[in-house]
Amino acid sequence: MLEDFVLNPSTAIILISSAALLTIYGMTKRSHLPPSPGWSLPVIGHLYMMESNPRKQFLDWGKRLGPLVSLKMGSHLAVVLYGYDTIKEAFVKHADVFSNRPKTFITQILGKDKGFVTSTNQWKKQRKVGSEILRHLGLGSNVMEEKVQEGITELIDQLDKSQCALINPRRLISLSISRIITTLVFGQDFRYKDEQMAECASLIGDQVSLLEGAAVLNFLPFLRHLPGDIFKLQKVLATSEKLEEDLIAKQIQLRQESSDLSEDFICCYLKKIRENGKKQDSAINEENLVMVVSNLFAAGTETTCTTLCWALLYLLHHPDVYAKCYRDIVSHLGTETRPRAKDQHYLKYISATIMEVQRISSIAPFSLYHSASRDIMFKDYLIPKGTIIIPSLDSVLLSEEVWGDPRSFRPERFLDAAGQELIDKEEFIPFSIGNRACLGKALAKMELFLFLTSLVQRYTISVPQGASLPSLKDRFGLSCSPLPFEICFVPRNSSSQPAQESS
Repeated sequence: MLEDFVLNPSTAIILISSAALLTIYGMTKRSHLPPSPGWSLPVIGHLYMMESNPRKQFLDWGKRLGPLVSLKMGSHLAVVLYGYDTIKEAFVKHADVFSNRPKTFITQILGKDKGFVTSTNQWKKQRKVGSEILRHLGLGSNVMEEKVQEGITELIDQLDKSQCALINPRRLISLSISRIITTLVFGQDFRYKDEQMAECASLIGDQVSLLEGAAVLNFLPFLRHLPGDIFKLQKVLATSEKLEEDLIAKQIQLRQESSDLSEDFICCYLKKIRENGKKQDSAINEENLVMVVSNLFAAGTETTCTTLCWALLYLLHHPDVYAKCYRDIVSHLGTETRPRAKDQHYLKYISATIMEVQRISSIAPFSLYHSASRDIMFKDYLIPKGTIIIPSLDSVLLSEEVWGDPRSFRPERFLDAAGQELIDKEEFIPFSIGNRACLGKALAKMELFLFLTSLVQRYTISVPQGASLPSLKDRFGLSCSPLPFEICFVPRNSSSQPAQESS
C-alpha cells in the first residue's frame, strides 16, 4: 500500500541529491549553448522572429552575437556558424562531427535516407561511387566539355530564333543546362528536343520551387494536417514521384532489359550493382540509384542556371564590366572562335567577373544544412548531438573584413594589380567547403565559363529604351534567384554565323 511506503533518510537524501544534480546538469547544458537572438516560444521556438527574407537579419545576428548563434526552429535546435575560420574549423578540422545531414520531415519523406543528401552514413559510399562514375564519364575532360558545347549550341540557336525579342532567359538557360546533365545521366539518345527533356527540366524547377513553400514543415510538421494543401506538400510529393518513378525508374528499367549497357551514369551504376552481387547490406542498389540521379538533377541544373541569370543581370547593370569582358574575349579569341575550357588560362577578366558574380549573389546563403553526429564543445560552447548546423556563407562572401566593399560589384578584386593573374582567396567559398562541398564543382565552373563567355562574345544585352533596369533584389529560397526579368539578346553582327570551335 502507498501509505505503508516510507523513505528512510538515506534514500531520501540520495534521491533529492540526484534530482538536484540532474536539474543543475540540464541548466548547465543549456547555459553552455551559443547565445540566441531572443526568447524562444513554446512549439515554434524562434520561427516567429524570422523575416520572409532573413539574409540581412541573420547577418545582423552574427555581428551582434557571433561566431555561433543558437536558434530553436520548431522542435529542432539549430546553430548558425559565422565567418570563414569558424566554418572551416567545423567542416574541415571537425569533419567527423559536422558532416551529417539532419533528419527533418521533408528530407525523410523525400530523401528516404538514400542518395547523396541522406542523413545516414550511406552518403559516403554514394559520393565515392558517384565521383568514380563521373570521372569515368569524363568529368573535367574534353568528353564532358563536348556535352557542354552541345548545350551552348542549342541555347544560341534558341536565342537567335528570338530575333532580339524581349525574353526571360531563365527557361532557355535551364533547358540547356538540363540537357547536359540528362545526357550525362541518360545518355546521348535522350535528346534536347524530346518532350521528356522539357518535362524533366520543368519537373526539376517545379520541385525546387515547391520545396521552398514546404520548408516550414521541416520544423513544424504538424502543420501538414491543416485542411487544404497550404504548404504544397502534396504537390511536392506528386512532383517527386513523377520525376523518380515516371522518368528515372523507367530509364533504369529500360537499361535493365538490355544486355548492352552503354556509357551513361545509370548504366555505370547498374554495373556497380552487378559487381556487388546480391549483398544484403550493400548500399549500391536501385533505390539509391533513383535518389542519386534525382540529387544530380537538382544539383546540376538549378544553381548553375541561377548563377548565369545573376551574371546577365549584373552585366546589364554594369555595362563597363560587360565591355571589358568583351574586349578580353576579342583580344584573345576574336569574334569567330568559340571559347574552350582551356581559354580560362588566358581570359582572366571574364573569369574574375564570374567569381565576383558568385560572391556577390551568394545564391546558397546557408548552403545545405549539416548536423552534429555527437555532443561536442566547439568555440567554448556545447553543441548537442543532432543539432542542425547552418553555415552562413553570406558572412564570408559578403564580409566587410574580407572584401572591404562587399556590396560593390568589382571583378578587379580577384585580379592582381597588373590585372594579369587571378587572386586565389581561400574565403571564396560559393561551393562551401569540407567533404560535403559541392560534388559537381568542376562541371559547374566549366559550364559558367563556357556559357557566359559564349554569350558575351556573341550578344549584347539590353532592355527597351526608356525602360528601368531589372531589380537586383533576390527571391529567397533554397537557392536565391533574381526576381523574374526580361532582356533582349542582340547579335553583335546580325549576319554572323555561330562561332567556330577552336582547334
